[in-house]
Amino acid sequence: MAGSSALTPVDHRTLIKIAEHLGFKHRSTTGSHAHYVKAGCLRPLTIPTYREIHDEKIVRSFMKVAGLNRKQFLELKAAHE
Repeated sequence: MAGSSALTPVDHRTLIKIAEHLGFKHRSTTGSHAHYVKAGCLRPLTIPTYREIHDEKIVRSFMKVAGLNRKQFLELKAAHE
């Protein structure tokens, strides 16, 4: 359920900081989505650029592409907020 855990809400700028911390580089922005890439990563990270992200599915997708488990994500979220 969206917004029901510690994963959300999260500011899009926090996700960008986490992505850059993990070595992802900004490739492009299309509409309201920023795309980040990293060598060796098959899929780009797509980050919505609206202020707060409340949909847990978006955060879980970010975690999957970035290769983070819940604990790692929450630690990085706390360090970059």
